[in-house]
Amino acid sequence: MSAATRQNGIAVISTDERIDGVVSTLAGAAEQLASLHVLLAVANADCYELAVPQGCFDTAPYPGVYLDPMDIDSDGFVHAPKKPGLGFGIDFVEAKKITDQTVVV
Repeated sequence: MSAATRQNGIAVISTDERIDGVVSTLAGAAEQLASLHVLLAVANADCYELAVPQGCFDTAPYPGVYLDPMDIDSDGFVHAPKKPGLGFGIDFVEAKKITDQTVVV
């Protein structure tokens, strides 16, 4: 089961049961932003947990790869990305530098 499927299941349960929702992830930038999108889609989700220090799961291990990582503002909030899709870009030149193996399908 993918992280997105699990998060969607949590969103459905949270909405159906009228439980205040908390969405969290300890994963890379794509998973963090996917989780944020789930949180934003659930009416009663009111808390997003993010690993600290900021960047320890996305920008620190892969410097320069994620062009628009999720940031926590000075008040402690994260905001919905304004770009299409999940809202971030990837520098493929930098990603190739850290790639161990490429599989062409």
